Amino acid sequence: MSHTGLYGWYWLDDKVWIPYSDSQADIFEQQHQSGVKKIKVDKDRFLDLSLTHAEIVKNFVNVNDPDLIAIQRRYDDHMKRRAVKRVKKVNLNFFDGYVFYYYARQKSNSSVSSPLTNTINTFGGKVTERLTKKVDFMIVRTVDEKDDLLTFNSIIEKAEKSGVTVVRETYISDCVVAKDAIDTSVYIVSQKPVPIPAPIIQQFQQQAAAATTNNNTTTSTPSSSATNTPTKASTTSTTTGNPSLVPNASYLIKDSQWMGVFTTDEKEHYTFVFTVDDVQGDKLEGTMSWPTLNDSLTKYRGTIKGTQFDFEEYEIVRGEDDVEVPNNYTSVVYGDTIQGTAGTSTFKLKLTKSPPVTTMPANSSWSGTSTQISNFKLSVSARKDSDISGVLEFPDHGSSAKFKGTVDTTGILVNDYTESDANTPGPELAVPFKITHSINPSGHNIFTIITCSN
Repeated sequence: MSHTGLYGWYWLDDKVWIPYSDSQADIFEQQHQSGVKKIKVDKDRFLDLSLTHAEIVKNFVNVNDPDLIAIQRRYDDHMKRRAVKRVKKVNLNFFDGYVFYYYARQKSNSSVSSPLTNTINTFGGKVTERLTKKVDFMIVRTVDEKDDLLTFNSIIEKAEKSGVTVVRETYISDCVVAKDAIDTSVYIVSQKPVPIPAPIIQQFQQQAAAATTNNNTTTSTPSSSATNTPTKASTTSTTTGNPSLVPNASYLIKDSQWMGVFTTDEKEHYTFVFTVDDVQGDKLEGTMSWPTLNDSLTKYRGTIKGTQFDFEEYEIVRGEDDVEVPNNYTSVVYGDTIQGTAGTSTFKLKLTKSPPVTTMPANSSWSGTSTQISNFKLSVSARKDSDISGVLEFPDHGSSAKFKGTVDTTGILVNDYTESDANTPGPELAVPFKITHSINPSGHNIFTIITCSN
């Protein structure tokens, strides 16, 4: 590999370093790379590259530059000499070809004023006013990171979908110090973790405290997708009279999400979310989120053999001060439940989110109800205190209906429901039914219709 053009060569004229011409430097570099120890400068002088750095220093007084490489000598008198150094050229255009965009530009219709713009332009980069796939970096300032979760995650997600690398503003200044476009890994900005509501954490902690109590009812909630219809179907099946759990690993699949509690031998309870990100044969990989440990995040990898699931928590993504690795877990999968141990501690997980599952255990008996519910849009027409009225639209059916109900801390209890057009019916919904509210991992509001049991 040729290094010509990458290095400058200089000789010392008393106290000032004088550069050789670029053409000379290229010749010196080429011969130096070839191992030549005596290089011609002109008809009177040559470079002696046969000495070590220490030997060069001994030839001069108060000259100890770390880049010393040779001594320039005269052919007619080798003791007439000059110190010579070789220095890698500074690239002042290390942002050349890179396009930058400010996070704050997504929230404003005007340009963002920042001293970083001048720095980026000085070193060859460009700042644009539009977020497109041509943008290389989105810059997030310290003040931007204080935005609310929904706004922040929405903007970061948009950049990520466009293939843009999102970095903190300190990346720019550190590149200037290094005089190079340095690695971005320690400057990456990701979406903020969505906090798990306190009532859900309390629910699982209570379940952990009562984990030793036998329950005569087990409930499984698989999703079914048997046709290509635009509706989404959910099935709730209940078996009674059998207190034992039946081993079944059908629901431990890619993109499934589980939530539960880790209990130490000192009866300390830690809630965690277990996500399956990838499945290759009998190998599984994913993450474990610990909301009560400053939202620490770890990675795991494991093997499923039948219904036996053993995995290792091996890497900390965030929360080095709150969690330790490695940890080894041994467990058995019982359908929508995973139970196991980690040393002297125990843990229990319940399936909370799953892609469509069509498999069911052999020789099993099921009874229950199945309700099909379509996507819908909710519009609020009026509200007074807890009383509320509005319109539900069902795009999959091309229908709509008016509703009235009451608002409480968990959502809307609908007690009056009238379809707008009897000739264009929507899904079958019997009052009363509940419209509940939740937040998905991206921070977006989600509303769900749940029919009320009689």
